[in-house]
Formats: sequence, C-alpha cells, structure tokens
Amino acid sequence: MPVPLIALLAAALHEAGASGKDPASHARAVSLLARAVGGSALTLSIDGDGLLVNGIPVPTQAPGVPQVVGVLTRLRLGGVTIPAEVEAPRWRDLVDILVKAPVLYPDPAGLVAALTSIAPGASIQAPATTPAVDPEAIPGSLVAPTDAWGGESLLTLGTTGVERAEVSRRLDPILERGRLAADANDEVTLAAVLLELALLDVSSADAVSVRAERRRLAPPRVLESMARRLTEPTAPAVIVKALMTFGAEAADAIVEVMRDVNHRTARRTFIEALTEIPDAEGTILAALTGSDPQVVSDVIEVVGRRRLVSAIPTLARLLKHHDETVRAAAWRALEELDTPDARRALAR
Repeated sequence: MPVPLIALLAAALHEAGASGKDPASHARAVSLLARAVGGSALTLSIDGDGLLVNGIPVPTQAPGVPQVVGVLTRLRLGGVTIPAEVEAPRWRDLVDILVKAPVLYPDPAGLVAALTSIAPGASIQAPATTPAVDPEAIPGSLVAPTDAWGGESLLTLGTTGVERAEVSRRLDPILERGRLAADANDEVTLAAVLLELALLDVSSADAVSVRAERRRLAPPRVLESMARRLTEPTAPAVIVKALMTFGAEAADAIVEVMRDVNHRTARRTFIEALTEIPDAEGTILAALTGSDPQVVSDVIEVVGRRRLVSAIPTLARLLKHHDETVRAAAWRALEELDTPDARRALAR
C-alpha cells in the first residue's frame, strides 16, 4: 500500500508545481491521492535516503520516493504528519503548501500554522541530520526556498512585509463579513463573500492563503447545503456562481447530495451543474465507482456531456454492472464519446 500512495503523492506534487499545469490533471492527481489515503492518518518520515510511511519503510527507488524525499529535504523537514479524516478537497491545499511553502512562509513555524489551519492536528518533524539535497530528486518546477529555508530568496514570487500588510488590509474585512454570515446561517451573504474572495486580485503566492480562508468559511457541510439550494425554483444566482468557483469541492458536494434526491427535475439540475463545474474530472471519475446505481447513471450522463475520454475504461466495466440503468447509461455514453477505445469497448 505505501508504494502506490507515495507514487500518487509524488504525482500530485508534480502537478501542483508544474508550470502551465493542467487543472484537470491536477484535480485528478489530488483526488486519487485522497482516495489512496482513505481518511487515515499519514506520517511521512525521512529515513536516511529512504522514506517511512506510517513507520513502514518504502524501498528507496520505489516510484515517487526520491521526489517526496526531495520535497521534504528542500523544506528542511524530517517528516510531516497529516491527521485522520482530512476531507479530499483539503488535500489540494496540503499539496500546494508542500510545494510552495518556502515562498509563502518566512520560517517553518509559518508552515506549521498553514498546515494546521487546513488539517488541525498536522505537525512537522525536524530532520535528524541535514542531508544533502539531490537536485535530480526535486522537480525543476518546484519553487526555490527563501533564506530561512536554507536557499536563495525568490523575491519575484515572495511578498514583502508591506505587501503582506496590504493583503491583510484588504482581506480582513471580507473575512469578517464571511464569519458573521456563517454564524448567522446567511448563505446568500456568505456566497457573496466567497465569490468576492475568488475574484480577489492577489499574487500567486497569496492566492493559496486566500483559498485556504475560503475553505475555512465553506467546509464540505456548507457546500452541501448550498448545493441543495440549486434545486430551488429561484435559487439565488450568487450561490450558483460561488459554488462554481470551488470546482472539485463543489462537485464533491453535489455528488454527496445527489444520493438523497429521487425527483427527476432535481436530478437534472445536478447533472447540469456537474457538466459545467470546472476542475471536476477527478470527482466525476471517482463517482463512477459509487454504490448507488441512480447516482452512477446520472454521473455517467455527465461523462458523456463533458466528453471525458479518461472514463472509457470505467465505462467499459460498467457495461457489466448488475443494474440495467447503469449498463444502459454506460452504453449511451460510450456511443456519445465515439472514440476508437469507446468503439472497442462496445464491440466486446
């Protein structure tokens, strides 16, 4: 188990640090990583040139180990612990922080604060020694560390104290409105705040912090409550727009609430929303393996509408599903995709 998990972590780190990264690939990598972790606690520790995963040694040359060790070494960490029950959407922020920490935070204490804001109970371990960094083990797209982290500063990506103060000046009043709206269960005002944060013009470094603040204001239960309102005849437009800015997290919320909906009109609303939400490919692919035949068949329709060719292997397996509705939906989606692989699946 540790080897594929580390390979997925390395893939997610690579996608997060890639220049001109593909949002769909990034979302898929993080979604697969979260599924591999499965809600369990995860501790990564450097052991010489190798890695321990929850205390279990992983072969030095196993897929992803050099990359993960390289990232921890670059951050001057002996290890990191992520607690259990971290929701899948939060893994995206965790991965982003591990990639960008040297630029975002002036010292390791800042990294600890950032990690615990996303995953309460997270911690880091100091290295037993200061191992040499193998440049080949670290993807070239990862940002370089600041002086406090043991390397040269990247002033073009970092922020000065003045710039951070300016961001706080702009951000604090918005966050306060959001907290008041959340406390009052005022979803319309909260949605307006979330949308304002999404459209806030900040540097790429500050964007990760802003995204973390948005997730604190809108944990999964809040996004699920907003998703349910999509089925209202006059759903507030601001809620619809705010949900769209959450991408994969909003898709997760919609898939979750779809399980409780049987009315055809409501289901059509969710299908339309999943078709339009950006960065939702990973969530959609994961939902195809669900246990509720109605949800699976509805998500299959989304696959066809979005023309997700990456779903073809799963659709091929669903042609043998025990539920006739799922089998029929998979057949229609493969016909709609109409690629050579889709045609081969239909011909079997």
